[in-house]
Amino acid sequence: MNTTELLKQASKCKSEAAARKLLDALTDAFQESKIGHLETANGDFRLEDDGVFVSIEFNREISGDYITMIKPEIRGGKLSVYVATDRMLDGIGMQSQNWKLATAGQAELEDEIEVDEDREISDVAERAAKLAIQHHQRLIEQVGVPDSIAAETARQCWAGSDVDAPSPRP
Repeated sequence: MNTTELLKQASKCKSEAAARKLLDALTDAFQESKIGHLETANGDFRLEDDGVFVSIEFNREISGDYITMIKPEIRGGKLSVYVATDRMLDGIGMQSQNWKLATAGQAELEDEIEVDEDREISDVAERAAKLAIQHHQRLIEQVGVPDSIAAETARQCWAGSDVDAPSPRP
């Protein structure tokens, strides 16, 4: 699916029912991509002053202590995808009620992709998955594992996404 199709549907949303259908379309589009195997949560939709808002989370529990979220959303007539890795402070993974944005060194593990209108959802999802793998790689490197081993380990852990790990950083 092309982002133009989703944004055209978003521009026509004038009711809660239409917003719900848009959320379903957004979810379906990403579930048909390389992140479709991830656990979904926190679907949200509503009408706002500047148009419709919809979002859904695709989560990968790395461990009880870390979860990476890929969250596509449509707001203000634009599609963006937020990728963040959170540290679960109570160590109970998806059931956690206490978390904060994870860091690797001084950097927070979060990225945002602002999506051009003519991009294919599959391409956007692949870019998001690569960022998620980079987050995982950086967590592994943080404990002293060399770049090349961390990259391969992160890639293997995300094998279900069929996305290659990025090359080790220089």
